[in-house]
Amino acid sequence: MPREPQEYVGVYYNAVGTIHIDVTFDGEQLQISFPGLEDEVWALQHWEGDTFTWLPESRQILIPSPDYYKIKFVVSNLRSVEQLTWVHEGWNIPDGEDFFKVDSPKQDRAEQRPL
Repeated sequence: MPREPQEYVGVYYNAVGTIHIDVTFDGEQLQISFPGLEDEVWALQHWEGDTFTWLPESRQILIPSPDYYKIKFVVSNLRSVEQLTWVHEGWNIPDGEDFFKVDSPKQDRAEQRPL
């Protein structure tokens, strides 16, 4: 792993604040979860650099693009993890959507809808 797991941990919101991704660490591995899918927590496996994959253990690819299962963390000039990029709509946003790390979820955010 390129850096300490706790450096990736946080809540990441898209630019318009309508979707967030939670990255946690359970003491053994990084995990990712999405709004509205609290019962589905996915283990993040290191891929390369600051990129991780959350390919389901069954290895059944439900979405045909392997990039869908990759999360790329972006490190600032100060060497801290400040955002992640996820290609969840490759047909619409081929370079992926950026999600920005916040200290805590904002109270005034709109109700999160499942993906």
